[in-house]
Amino acid sequence: MRNSLFEILRRGWALLVLLVAVLLALGTQARAEQQTEAPDADQPSQRSRSKKPQFIRLLRNREGKPLALQTAVVSYAGKNARGQQVQVDLIGAIHIADREYYQELNRLFDQYDVLLYELVAPKGLQPRRGREGMYAPIARFLGLADQIEVIDYEKQHFVHADMSPEEFATSMRKKKESLWQMFFKLLGASMAQQATSGASDAELLVALLRQDKKELRRVLAAQMAASQSILQALEGQQGSTLISERNKVALKVMQEQIAKGHRKLGIFYGAGHLEDMDRRLRKQFGFRPIGLKWLTAWNLE
Repeated sequence: MRNSLFEILRRGWALLVLLVAVLLALGTQARAEQQTEAPDADQPSQRSRSKKPQFIRLLRNREGKPLALQTAVVSYAGKNARGQQVQVDLIGAIHIADREYYQELNRLFDQYDVLLYELVAPKGLQPRRGREGMYAPIARFLGLADQIEVIDYEKQHFVHADMSPEEFATSMRKKKESLWQMFFKLLGASMAQQATSGASDAELLVALLRQDKKELRRVLAAQMAASQSILQALEGQQGSTLISERNKVALKVMQEQIAKGHRKLGIFYGAGHLEDMDRRLRKQFGFRPIGLKWLTAWNLE
């Protein structure tokens, strides 16, 4: 009996760490909403023009059963220095997802003059398709695909728009941050969120003990969609290297590409980065949202 109890506790702790890792895979959590009906994914809505866009949501049926975890593609209109119209799309990413999701993104990326992507790596590094990324073990555990394995980063119009490891480390030193500090902030916020999530904790443990990957994905998706406090816990008042400082780098690269004459750009970043990017695009660059499209990252049916 003691051994069985120890195993349950051990697995429960492993599950909590897994949950935090999945939240990290989102680049922490953007503002989320839960929907019971899906709007027309191809038509810009009046809401997308007039209100702050959402970047991740959980779609449920009328009985409350999760159907899909979805990420947004939000289009913005602005002008370059010559007064010409420019479109920038923020493309939310989840770093572990259905293979079909990444295949759809590969097709979408061909529409842009340039596609800016995140990766803390030496400047200009393009990951080779088919190699495993850091989230591959979690992806396999959940029966999902790893972003690095499926996304084709070797296309000519892909542009690296992130910090180098040296820049990342320097920024963390200046902000007196550490990876452990960020981990425990996320862990604490995740535990606080779980404390108010009701029966989902028990459902999560049952799904793990049964090794029911489909049910585990459903419960994790619901917890991620409810985790609106995670980003605030990490960012704080001064912002963080992981989110806001990397976003500054990405938008500087965006400015450089617009100055080169590109007029249709995509920014492919973890969904948790995009609320801050949305705010910067509006306030600093005068862009306005003009369209919204939802993509299914996790099919939960």
